[in-house]
Amino acid sequence: MNLKDALEAYLKKEAEKDPAFAGKFRAEKLPGCVNYVTARAKKHLEGRNGAVEGELIMSWAEEYFTGQKKEPHIKTWAEAKAEIEAKRKPKPKHIRPTDDIANGQLLFDFMEEK
Repeated sequence: MNLKDALEAYLKKEAEKDPAFAGKFRAEKLPGCVNYVTARAKKHLEGRNGAVEGELIMSWAEEYFTGQKKEPHIKTWAEAKAEIEAKRKPKPKHIRPTDDIANGQLLFDFMEEK
């Protein structure tokens, strides 16, 4: 499914749910909507390669027809990167054997047999 088809399906569904939006939505204006959304995505990515969350893209499409900004809180590039870094598991530290273990002394070696 290309962007135009995805936007059309979403916007038609929104028009069915919201009569106020239905009065503003015009299928013949979809090519302009695609251009608007594409331009906003390029600006949002600040010249980097990447992806834009679907929720944000759909809010831009609605904005195109209504003229009202309705931006959901979408993580910035820095927020997303920080979240990924926080989720990364630290590598386990290599534990060097202590001198006692290296010399063959075991945990129960201190116990005497009776």
